[in-house]
Amino acid sequence: MHRQPWLYCLKAGNQVVDVEQSRWLLNRVDDAERRIKTMRNVVTPAAIHLARRTTSGRKARIIEMHLRHAEEEIALVSSDGEVA
Repeated sequence: MHRQPWLYCLKAGNQVVDVEQSRWLLNRVDDAERRIKTMRNVVTPAAIHLARRTTSGRKARIIEMHLRHAEEEIALVSSDGEVA
């Protein structure tokens, strides 16, 4: 299976025709989870160190909070329940 083409077909640009044949969907979910973790690792130092009264500091804390919450929710449905 490694290095084989992705099998998927889109209909009207937003609907997968054959979910059972589409490994691409599972790959996209895994990719999104990795991106959430990466983004949280990037924004956490900003959330900690930027002044709380600045717009940038408030934005960083909001982003970090929502990414952390997403990781926690994903962990609830994972096999081990651990937030990595």
